[in-house]
Amino acid sequence: FNCIDCTNLSFAELRNHIESADVILGAQGDPMTHAFLARAGARVGMISCDELRDDRHALPSAIVGQKFTYLIGTLDYESHENLNDCDINLPLDVLANFLGQLI
Repeated sequence: FNCIDCTNLSFAELRNHIESADVILGAQGDPMTHAFLARAGARVGMISCDELRDDRHALPSAIVGQKFTYLIGTLDYESHENLNDCDINLPLDVLANFLGQLI
């Protein structure tokens, strides 16, 4: 795996990383809105929680033939004042299950 910090990437650089990926794993947010650019058959895992889950991400992935999975954690309300900035605590077994499916 490569950890890509999307903060300062141009759209072309981000697209290049996504299009060449076999697996994309990330927290729900702006960079993950481009996950549908990955190739058909790519595995896409989006870390989210019940309070913030947005099912609009799964439909484009399904249309292009990706294998999309929500990895649902719990929201840490005390981590930030703004709900959209709060940390998500993902249980280790949820992550292990997703990674185990890659083998």
